[in-house]
Amino acid sequence: MTGLGQRILTACRHPLVQWPIRTAYYLFILIALLWIYGTVDQSPATTFVYNEF
Repeated sequence: MTGLGQRILTACRHPLVQWPIRTAYYLFILIALLWIYGTVDQSPATTFVYNEF
């Protein structure tokens, strides 16, 4: 592996790099799930997924 590739892999293993990547990943999943379950459509015929709890 080249020097640049090795430095990129080493940087990706650092906790200060992993934390924002994981945070962005989980926020993306949260936003995607909220979008899939339809928070935009607030008509009374449909219920928001968390209203049942």
